[in-house]
Amino acid sequence: MLIFYTDGVTEAENRLGKEFGMERLSALVGRGSSLSSEDLMVDIYNSAADFCGDEFNDVVTILVVKCDFIGSSARDFIADDTKRSAASSAGA
Repeated sequence: MLIFYTDGVTEAENRLGKEFGMERLSALVGRGSSLSSEDLMVDIYNSAADFCGDEFNDVVTILVVKCDFIGSSARDFIADDTKRSAASSAGA
């Protein structure tokens, strides 16, 4: 899983001037690791927005990418790529 975000997420401040911060973000990601990438992105955004009262002081961008390298599609890709490499070598 890869999570890209702008500092508008971690630097979101509540009315007391306290930042959302990396610790809250890390805990949120840990608890939400089984969510879909879209659901985790929404959860991160909503948690930061709730924290700062929906008043961000900076641009907020969040991108969550999850890959299933163990699933059959990954094995199929690796197998197909190996077959292409072998076919290319044989034809050379």
